Amino acid sequence: MNKVGAGNRPASRWRKQLQLTPALGMIVLVILLIAAGSVVAATNIGGHSRTRFLLHTVHGPIKVLLVGDSVAETLGWGLEVDDAVYGMKIIDKALIGCGVTRAEPVFYGGKVVSLEPYCQDWPTTYSREVKAIRPQVVVMLVGRWEVANAYYDGHWTHIGRKGYDAYLTKELDLAVSVLTSQGARLALLTAPYYNSGITLGGQPLPENNPARVKLFNTMLYRLAARYPSKVRVFNLNKHLCPSGHYQLDIEGIQVRTNDGVHITVAGGEYIQPWLLPRLAALALAPKLTR
Repeated sequence: MNKVGAGNRPASRWRKQLQLTPALGMIVLVILLIAAGSVVAATNIGGHSRTRFLLHTVHGPIKVLLVGDSVAETLGWGLEVDDAVYGMKIIDKALIGCGVTRAEPVFYGGKVVSLEPYCQDWPTTYSREVKAIRPQVVVMLVGRWEVANAYYDGHWTHIGRKGYDAYLTKELDLAVSVLTSQGARLALLTAPYYNSGITLGGQPLPENNPARVKLFNTMLYRLAARYPSKVRVFNLNKHLCPSGHYQLDIEGIQVRTNDGVHITVAGGEYIQPWLLPRLAALALAPKLTR
């Protein structure tokens, strides 16, 4: 079986293959009232105006830990650009090739692959990160591996099957326990749609099935409902796929990489004005209620 992933951190070559030059259009930030206060600031990048908020907090920048798979990793590349403008420090600790599922092997990209060994240890890895970093907010973006066919409990299965759904739910519950163990609020990002091609036989890849993505995102909303004082869901899918299906470009900005899976730097920057103020509000809210 083939191994997937490139170690705990992305190789620079891998990052350069995915990273595209940002092509930024005008992004207008919807005003959110944040208790800590904010100041509107206009900047000009590449001839395009951007309206952003400068968030000032008494205790320095809000620490945001980003975890998840390689889609999370690439989202972080864009989110961390000028993150200080938003009064935040994005700390990208995503694990390439790892979701929360540890079932293997996996049928991915038209072939059977095994996960990297470190994927089995994600609870320990992330527990160590939250203890060391002490973030106010943890952002988790997973789903790519969770929607693929996997070998579990002695047979091949996938999301939508009762036994595997129960397993994924258990892993998601574990993620909440680990990621909020030091008092951080948890922001779950819905998985976007994917379009990574077809099998050698010309059939659509199972992991690109939009119905599976919808099932997984429904799991996230149910998860958040079980932990109303700790967890919120933010609909990344809606913002990266506003037409209701996979999109490479939005408003002239290429937001997804050519592999049909990952997010460009420009895509991460496109998401910034929508997501970062909401993360700040989540961090600063005195109490979360249903």
